[in-house]
Amino acid sequence: MKKLFFIQKFINLFSEIGEFHYALKPFGAKCVFASEIDNKASDIYEINHSLKPFGDITKIIKVD
Repeated sequence: MKKLFFIQKFINLFSEIGEFHYALKPFGAKCVFASEIDNKASDIYEINHSLKPFGDITKIIKVD
């Protein structure tokens, strides 16, 4: 079977419990950053994907 996607790494913004993560994982993609403001959804995301999402996306500080 041919792979249609060539995504190797992705970020998951407004991640909720990780639906996007589940969609890309079968293609071998790796999530390198996730963001979710809701604490309960963030906890579930961490349980499901072993990655703790950053909280409020508006609080991300740009680093040069």
